[in-house]
Amino acid sequence: MTINKKPKQFAGKIQEKLASMCDPRRLEALARQSHFIQRASSKITGPDFVALMTTEMLDDPAVSFGGLCDILRPRNPQAILTPQALHQRLNTPQAVAYLQEVFQLALRAQLEPLYAHCTAGLLAPFGRVFLEDSTQCRLHEKLADAFKGSGGSASSSTVKIDVIDELLHHRLHEV
Repeated sequence: MTINKKPKQFAGKIQEKLASMCDPRRLEALARQSHFIQRASSKITGPDFVALMTTEMLDDPAVSFGGLCDILRPRNPQAILTPQALHQRLNTPQAVAYLQEVFQLALRAQLEPLYAHCTAGLLAPFGRVFLEDSTQCRLHEKLADAFKGSGGSASSSTVKIDVIDELLHHRLHEV
């Protein structure tokens, strides 16, 4: 029982953090700017998509497209999508661009305290200043062919995420 509660508690904490950093109106505006949402009659909203691709998947990272559609329905009763329609929405450059913008927004919110401590004079001698960090995430074992693990007692499938932020311009340089 405890194992099943931990992802939900973790998801709740992440949802709270995302909600405090990312105003739903801002997420919707980013979805339109990135052309992820192009029509006024779109069934899915920007905040719904972010939640679906982040916190809503924590309980079951191997959830199917049908399962994602089932998760979406209670969040937004107007967003009645088929698994095929959701797959088509996910498999676009606009979806990638949108999630990158949201990631950059969340990263910027996390780095604001650091930016506040860096006075203009402190970094003035430098043309560019980069912050780099990485993390490694275990993936479902079904992804082992595409994302090999590190071996040993590590997961059979992992992905390493490397992030480089350009401090002076408050811009995500590379993921």
